[in-house]
Amino acid sequence: MESNAIKSNTSKTSASKNSDTNNLKLSLYGGAGIGLLFGVIMGTSVTPTVSIMFGTLTTLLAAILGLDDKYFSNTKAVRIGSFGFACVFGAYLGLFVRSHDLLSPSLMSLKEEYLALGFSEEQALNFISQKAFGLLIQTKTTNEPSASEDPSQANSPVTTQLVMANTPVSQQHSSVLFSAPIELSGCDELEYTDNSLPLDEVLNNFELTDGVWEELASAVTTEIAPYKQKAILLTVKEAVCKIDEVKEESCDALTPEIVKNNYQTVLTTMTNYNENWQTVASAIDLSSLPEEDKLHSLRLANKTLCGF
Repeated sequence: MESNAIKSNTSKTSASKNSDTNNLKLSLYGGAGIGLLFGVIMGTSVTPTVSIMFGTLTTLLAAILGLDDKYFSNTKAVRIGSFGFACVFGAYLGLFVRSHDLLSPSLMSLKEEYLALGFSEEQALNFISQKAFGLLIQTKTTNEPSASEDPSQANSPVTTQLVMANTPVSQQHSSVLFSAPIELSGCDELEYTDNSLPLDEVLNNFELTDGVWEELASAVTTEIAPYKQKAILLTVKEAVCKIDEVKEESCDALTPEIVKNNYQTVLTTMTNYNENWQTVASAIDLSSLPEEDKLHSLRLANKTLCGF
């Protein structure tokens, strides 16, 4: 009888160990599956629908993983840990797939497909430029004969320029990780900081508001002549406070173009990008500043919204 009891206990212990092992495997499978789902969504998605779904899944995360310490166990530890590692792996995997276009045809293949469909080579290159680089190829013909030329025999030079394309196609390399809105705060505190105040007080108010406003004041005092500082500060403040937020992806796209181009090109680039940047650019363009100072203001507005 005693021998049978020992065998029975041994059997139960073995069954319990097998059950615990199975639970750990299932927890690892469940946590890793959820983590991979979250990671891939973050790494590959940019559409509002997916962003909403991602937010809903996040609210259910605690219930899915079982984060209540009162009932913490080995299986929960495995589930939570595997979720974290799989989420990181999934995010990098999604970014790698998107940035290397692993699920898309090559640019040469696209060009051949467009040509086979009947598009001209110029149209095909325009489509590819928009899809791959977010740029539109625009050509302009100008008739400006020199004083020594016969106007009737003057050539019509063709100029080509690249313009930012703000379309869903041009945003294909973006993801939820890089499309979060950048919100601007401090406009309320600076509401009564206007041209009636002396420069020292304007600068002091910007510095006291802290954050990007303090950095803006520092940049203006460093880069701009003193007699221009107040006008540029107030112009930038009025322009950027007309909008609530900008997308981080727009900062990545616009900043390189704004730094290297002249005023008219920068103005056109910002105006054509989207409604928010158009509002900022228009407000600065309508100011009474000279063109050189407007260019400074556009660049400083970009830094204020996107970060110094």
